[in-house]
Amino acid sequence: MKRFIVLSALLLALFPSKNLEAREFNSRPHEFVGTPSRRISHNRIAHHYGLEFVRNDNEILALAEEGRLVQVRDTETYYVDPDMGKEYSGNRNALRYARPWVVTLLQHIGKAFQDRFFRGVYTWKNNQWVFEYQPRLKVGSLIRTPQWQRGIRIKQGNPNATTAQRCKKRQYNCSTHLTGSVVDISTKDLPHEQKVWLREFLFNLQRQELIAVVEEIKTNAFHVFVYPEADFFLDAHPFPCELKTN
Repeated sequence: MKRFIVLSALLLALFPSKNLEAREFNSRPHEFVGTPSRRISHNRIAHHYGLEFVRNDNEILALAEEGRLVQVRDTETYYVDPDMGKEYSGNRNALRYARPWVVTLLQHIGKAFQDRFFRGVYTWKNNQWVFEYQPRLKVGSLIRTPQWQRGIRIKQGNPNATTAQRCKKRQYNCSTHLTGSVVDISTKDLPHEQKVWLREFLFNLQRQELIAVVEEIKTNAFHVFVYPEADFFLDAHPFPCELKTN
């Protein structure tokens, strides 16, 4: 009897049932639900990698000078929301920075996304026809200062938003946006098919422990905390592949 149980367990491990592996991505999976414990977990990971939590614009620019942050520029596969930081009283340009591995991830996802849904169109801009690649992913947010994070949270109806002082006291309860290792990918204008595809693609990357995702329903965005390992892994796999879950 014991031999039968052991053999059955081995067979299930080697040849998992399709019913067990199959996943539906028409709605947010429970792995993408944000919870206080996950916020703490992400903070601990950030501290494990020695990622700084910036306190102001000057610290962002200083890290950029050292090469630990890079500016995120628009490309043919993704672009930064031109309204990002519109109400920020500080240096808006400082909000366009992120860790290098965040850019690597954006390049990887953007390429895969456009390969799947690519179409080239001419649009009328500035009194001339311009050829554009569509669709492109929209980056809704990158690095944030405590000042900007607090402004966003208050706008969302949270008066107890994290300040720099509170973040220092409650070491593992800060927004990981302050590390520059996070990108919010907007889903607001995405058709359902593209949103489902993106959800599954991110899920597969999370399963490989390259990212940690929270799907934010209120802001219509995927909050993606990118691990430094993503830089090495995705550089070694330059051609995007979709790892199937079924």
